[in-house]
Amino acid sequence: MKNLPLNLGRFDHYTLIVPNAEECTRFHIEVLGFEWVRKHLVNAGSAPEGKYDMLNHLLHLPGDKSRTLVITEGLTDNSIFRKYLSKYGAGIHHVAYEVDNLEASFTILQNANIPLTSKNIIHDPLSGLQQVFISKESTGYFIELIERSPSTGKGVYKEKNIVQLANTMNSYLDNNKAGNLHPNNIE
Repeated sequence: MKNLPLNLGRFDHYTLIVPNAEECTRFHIEVLGFEWVRKHLVNAGSAPEGKYDMLNHLLHLPGDKSRTLVITEGLTDNSIFRKYLSKYGAGIHHVAYEVDNLEASFTILQNANIPLTSKNIIHDPLSGLQQVFISKESTGYFIELIERSPSTGKGVYKEKNIVQLANTMNSYLDNNKAGNLHPNNIE
């Protein structure tokens, strides 16, 4: 395939989806030596305004403050995270890698008919963070490609980014009945 393999940059983070984020977080800290960063609540759309449907615990990997583990729990029965947990069970949801040019990588993947969870790159103009997910059909988990803006420093996840990414997962779960998702099928 032309322009493949992709030129992946450094490993950035990975995300677990679990039924009990507090318990899983304690284990990672107390037994495995991960370092606490923060707790982050989000409403990705299945909770009433002012409430939350997603709980994230962010941890640094042992001895490496530049890489992160995100432990995620769905807080409502209709959240994408509980739906995902129900369909696939607990475990690694995605692994993220930085890339130098996400638009070029995105085009290469589309031209090679590699399934993605959306046909658009998610972009936060304030932080410069850009993201897209490669679907899990070929890998068993999603792969997130990230580009951070050099002019604004290290782009960080904002609630809008998280909600947009969650919505691509909702579409994936809803439209993946046949197990075949093409990048042009999802908005």
